[in-house]
Amino acid sequence: MNHTTAAGNEHFQQAITFLNSTGDVTLTWDEQNEERILAMVEEKMKAGFSFFVLKPRILGIPGNSKKRLKSIEQAKKAGHVVVPDNAVDQVMNLGDKALEQAVASGDAKLVSSGTATGTNVVSIGRARKPSDVVGKQTLAVRPIAAG
Repeated sequence: MNHTTAAGNEHFQQAITFLNSTGDVTLTWDEQNEERILAMVEEKMKAGFSFFVLKPRILGIPGNSKKRLKSIEQAKKAGHVVVPDNAVDQVMNLGDKALEQAVASGDAKLVSSGTATGTNVVSIGRARKPSDVVGKQTLAVRPIAAG
């Protein structure tokens, strides 16, 4: 679902960017999956995750042209690829079982957030409850742990 900013003129995709041991993982979802994402966010908050509401930004959503790859260089140049579900199941490691389940079940999609490439991310406040996360773009940070 696309949402509109307070100014009313920009549309953005709701998303959560998780900062974790595998790097930045950004999930997006559609309106029909909001309840499942809300439940996942609630569990993450109970586990100590902090969510920060972000000023909406453009996300790198993959295109839809189909081309069979002939080399790994083509995949690197494209920046993203679409693979069959069974191939994803064999290689997906997002560092978090709940995120992997959300993607594997189709509740959420992985997209490029641009954070790894230096796009400015501006926090406009901390989410206090799960409903503060759905319908916005947020950044999720794991709880602090001793090592």
